[in-house]
Amino acid sequence: MDWKAVLDSQPSEEQVKSVLEALGAVNLNEPTPELLAAFSTLVNQTIFDLPALSYEGVFQSITGLGCIISQLGILMNSVNQSPRIPVLVSLLESVFDRQTLIRDLWIAKPNEAQAIFVGSRLLSTTSMLKSDTWVADGKQYSAWVAAQLLVFDPPALLVDKTFKLGYARDAFLAFLASPEKFKHCLHSMRPAQQRYAFAHGGFPSLEYLTVESSAAILKYLDPSIDLVALAQQFPLSLRLASACIVKDFVAVTRKLLSSWGDRAAIQTVSMAYQAAQTQILVSLACHMSAQDAKVIMGSMEFISAISHRLESLSERARSMGTLVADMLSQKAGDKLKFAMESGEWNFQVYTPRPLADALAELKAPKHPELELTPAPITAEKGSDDEGGPAGDSDDEEDEKPVAQPVYIKTLLEYLSSDSYEQIQSGLQYGSQLIYRKADFGTEVHQYAPELLVLLAGLGDKFNIRNFSELRQQIMTAILVVDYTQGELVAKLALTGDLSLFQRMSLMSTMVLAAKELSNYVEPEVAASKLLPEAQHKTFAKDIDSIVYSLQDRLVLDTKAKMTEELGGPQVLRVSKKLQLQKGPSRGTNKFAKIAARYFFFPLAAHRPRRAGDYTPMILGHLLKTLGLLIYYAYPSNDMPDIVSELLDMLVVLSGTEPVLIEAAYTALLVLCDVAGGILVSRYPQKLAALYDWARQSWQDVPDERVQKLGAGVVLRLGDLVEQISKMLEG
Repeated sequence: MDWKAVLDSQPSEEQVKSVLEALGAVNLNEPTPELLAAFSTLVNQTIFDLPALSYEGVFQSITGLGCIISQLGILMNSVNQSPRIPVLVSLLESVFDRQTLIRDLWIAKPNEAQAIFVGSRLLSTTSMLKSDTWVADGKQYSAWVAAQLLVFDPPALLVDKTFKLGYARDAFLAFLASPEKFKHCLHSMRPAQQRYAFAHGGFPSLEYLTVESSAAILKYLDPSIDLVALAQQFPLSLRLASACIVKDFVAVTRKLLSSWGDRAAIQTVSMAYQAAQTQILVSLACHMSAQDAKVIMGSMEFISAISHRLESLSERARSMGTLVADMLSQKAGDKLKFAMESGEWNFQVYTPRPLADALAELKAPKHPELELTPAPITAEKGSDDEGGPAGDSDDEEDEKPVAQPVYIKTLLEYLSSDSYEQIQSGLQYGSQLIYRKADFGTEVHQYAPELLVLLAGLGDKFNIRNFSELRQQIMTAILVVDYTQGELVAKLALTGDLSLFQRMSLMSTMVLAAKELSNYVEPEVAASKLLPEAQHKTFAKDIDSIVYSLQDRLVLDTKAKMTEELGGPQVLRVSKKLQLQKGPSRGTNKFAKIAARYFFFPLAAHRPRRAGDYTPMILGHLLKTLGLLIYYAYPSNDMPDIVSELLDMLVVLSGTEPVLIEAAYTALLVLCDVAGGILVSRYPQKLAALYDWARQSWQDVPDERVQKLGAGVVLRLGDLVEQISKMLEG
């Protein structure tokens, strides 16, 4: 039978059925010219002329799928979206209904099946679709591929490429639907493939579970890789989980001590990363036996690591050394005793829970710190905060004015409600209530986490006037009264399921709270072209206005040099009316003592682990926030450590994006202003690298305001580099 001739002759349904039956009797996975011609007619004409027929049987083949994908690609690249696309998409969905599709096609044609399902051919085409089909959703598609692989014994290559489709977390969760089969798949993979699967899929899937549940799943899967080494770049819960399931505590601890105690690493590795390593060592010490602790304390790795830590110029690095030494000595029963501050670290011993319970939590995880729409709290009957007697009608209750909240619990209830009046009242009086309650009992501290989570994701569904400002005032008040919540705010800002504006608002909240805690007094600065005059007349309500004001002040003292050395067409000249202002005046800086632990390092700990983790806008806001936190923390004893951390981020993130360039300039001006001596004495190489970058970048900035900012940075850094040269010359 000439299939194409029949299909081209305006066939009846019976004739098409005959062709489909004939096609089903041949090997459709070996494309021939005749087959390709028949399938071309099917996808170009027949399925649209006779849509009621069932075509999926013949298209569940290498040839059939290839023709659908090719035709979709052609139609997608046309000027106008063809009405034929939905028909082809529907056909593709019905083809994918076959539970053993990948297995059957892999057995028939491995290379072609791999190219279609876990290569870029199919997903790159369907991702351009504008329909709501699941085959165009990379997350759902990756989960479908994983489910397909679980029905047979797939080669490691297919499993590995499934994780590399770009949606590793969704694939990992789908694989866990059958833990036993998934474990077998993992053990067939090479260590490098396993490491990728856990780094991009496993740990991101488990990071919001309890430590006991994460540990249970990791222990069951038992990959042949060092989970402790991998966990160092992930959140605390995963570091604790990986530490409690170690099989050979001596080997793992000695290996970690080698990198943690390396003299060069202590000086150059980010302090957030060193803190992560320290927490793992603490957790390992909590779970190991006394005999293991004695063996470790007698090793050269331990002796060298502690010696290098105690020799460090960084107070934080030294404190980490004393902490680990004390933990291991106590575990070993020795008399060695260091004074240590334990509030920052987790010393709990964890036991993995039953696997079934862990998987149940994975299917319906509860993340109270990240649930951004908590259920409204029901007020107790008879409370003074109730709207009226139980017998009042709904109309009377609606008409009665909402009382001003007098308890934090009532404030939480108001902000959780669907009532315009209650939300408005809560926003209007919330910050006043929190400050008023600060010195009375623990009410603010009790409800602070829940309030912050609620406010972080609270939307303006009633278009309330000054909604954003009032919302931020409440969050700032909470953070001022209970500064320990800085860790939660940092986590929400960079890991919560929030909008861009909400993330930036949380970081601004940290800055505003830091400013208030530091007793910072805003100096009077004349209006300039760096800062619009209107902004000088308004109290700084967000991070941008604070940044503009700070940029204005820090650039003023370079105005003479900017005119003399960098004058000309490149630089916008500074008005003669601008007067150099002295540094900010402060009272007792309470923030200096808490900045590193509760604000700076929690935020820095969530900095991007991979390229593309955050948008340039978020990264720019993060750099500005960290810079301002350092500014308000001066003169903290932790300055060397937080300066080092910010320098590392600037070296990596400065880049060429305009928003990142401005943020980097701002952060560098702050460092020059409050930490010039530290930059010169401790970090001359990083300083020189950033100076070279600033010199190369500032003249190419299109924005005149930012260009002048860059000129100020070049001069400030140039002065510091000159100091380094003089020191070297003796």
